[in-house]
Amino acid sequence: MEFASTKYEYLKLLSKKSILIVLLLSFNFSAMNLSKKGKSLILALTSVLFAYLTVELGCMLILKFSPGLHFEAPYFNRQASPYYVYENTPGFQHSDCIRQNPDEEAPIVDANGFISDHHISQFKDTGTFRVFLTGGSAAFGTGQSAPYDKVKKYPQGVYSFDASIAGQLQQLLQQQMPDRKVEVINACATQRMLHQSLMYYLETLSKFNPDVVISMDGKNDVSTFIGVCPFRKARTFFEPYLQLREIVAANEYKGYSYIRKLINALKIKNFKRMQKANVKKYMQYYFNYDYSKITNEKYEKIKSRLILNSRRYTDLVRQFAAVCHINNVSYIYCMQPMLYREKANKPLSDTEIAMRDTITPANIRILAGDISNEVADTVETAIHLTQKYFIDDYLSAKMRKEAIADGYGYIDINEEMNTLSREMEFYTDYCHLTFEGNAFVAKCLSHAILGQLLYER
Repeated sequence: MEFASTKYEYLKLLSKKSILIVLLLSFNFSAMNLSKKGKSLILALTSVLFAYLTVELGCMLILKFSPGLHFEAPYFNRQASPYYVYENTPGFQHSDCIRQNPDEEAPIVDANGFISDHHISQFKDTGTFRVFLTGGSAAFGTGQSAPYDKVKKYPQGVYSFDASIAGQLQQLLQQQMPDRKVEVINACATQRMLHQSLMYYLETLSKFNPDVVISMDGKNDVSTFIGVCPFRKARTFFEPYLQLREIVAANEYKGYSYIRKLINALKIKNFKRMQKANVKKYMQYYFNYDYSKITNEKYEKIKSRLILNSRRYTDLVRQFAAVCHINNVSYIYCMQPMLYREKANKPLSDTEIAMRDTITPANIRILAGDISNEVADTVETAIHLTQKYFIDDYLSAKMRKEAIADGYGYIDINEEMNTLSREMEFYTDYCHLTFEGNAFVAKCLSHAILGQLLYER
C-alpha cells in the first residue's frame, strides 16, 4: 500500500508538470527546423526539467520514508506571544505523558493555552467554582530534568491532568464543595515568570471570571533578586520564538513542490537538534558545584543588595493581587517548593541530598551561551545564595507580612514540609516533583483556598 501511495503521489506530481513536458518535447521534435543554437537551448531546457523532476521525486521519497522528517502540526509546545513573549501552543499534545493510571489521557493544550479535563467556556454557570493555577514548569506538571537522572531516574515528560497539581487540587476541592462544580485550570507554562502570568491574566484569564487565581512561583524569578530585570530576561527568549514562528509559517505550505516541503521539514529537525546540542554543550557545568561552599558568610556580603532588588518582585506580587481585587477575584501567592533551601524544607532523603550536594540549580550558560567563567561564577553564586539563605532569612517573611497587610493569601510550601517523612521522595530535581509531591502541594493549596475564602467573608 505504501508503494502504491508513493506511485500515486509521483503520478500526481508529474501531472502538474505534464503540460510543460509536452510543450518542451514538441519543441524538441521540431528542433530540426531550428538553428543549432536553438536545438541546444531546447535540449538544455529539457534536461533541466527532467533533472528538476528527478530531484522532486528524490525529495518526495526522502519525506515518505524518513520517519525523522515526519512532523505534524503543531510542531512545538510553545509559540511567540505579543503580550508575554511566549505561550503554550494551542492543540499541542504532550505525548510524553506521565501517568498514575494507564487510562489517564495525555494533556492537550486548548485554544487559550489551558490544560483541563474538559472544555472551559468563558461563560461560567452560577454554581461553578473556578480556580486558575499560574506558574512555571513545576506547576505546569513537568517531570524530571537532566542531569538529575544521573543520581536517580524519575519519569520525564508532563504529568497527566489527573496526576498534576491542578488535577489533584480539583479533586480535593470538589470533595470539600460537593454542592458546586469545581474547575481548576492549569494556566502555567514552562519557564514562565510572574510578570508574564500577570500579563496572561490581564489578556486572557480575566475574561473567564475566575473565583481564585493562584501564582505558584519563585524559582524562575530568582534572577530578579540578583538585579536582573524580569522583563529583560524574558525578552532574551523572544528572538528564538520569532524564528519558530517563521519555521511554522513555512511549514504551512500546501503546494506541490517536495523540494520546498523537504527544506521546511529540515528546518524543524535542525531547530530541534540545535536546542539539544546547546544543552549537551553546557551539560558539564551542572556538575561543577559543591553545596557546602555556598556559605552564610558569602550571603551576608550581598544580603543588602538582594533586599533592595527583591522589592521589584514583591511589588509585582502586590500588583497582581491588586488587579485581582479590582475584579473581585481572590488571589493567593504560593512560594513553590525548592530543593536547595536550607532552613525551610522537608527532611531530605539520601537521593535528594545527593542531588542537592552535587548538581548546580543554576547553569546560566544554557541561556547566556559562552560567557567567561568569572561572570558565570559570580551570577550563579548569587543565585545559589538566594535559594539557600535569602528566601528563608528575609523574603518569605516579608512577602507574608505584605500579604496580610493587603488582604491576599500567601503560602510557602517549604514551610509546610517539616513534618514529612525523610523516606518520602518529594523532589525529582531542583524544583520538579514526584506524584507524592504533587499531591502534597495540592493539599496545601486546597487548605490555602478554603482559608482565604473564610478570611474574605
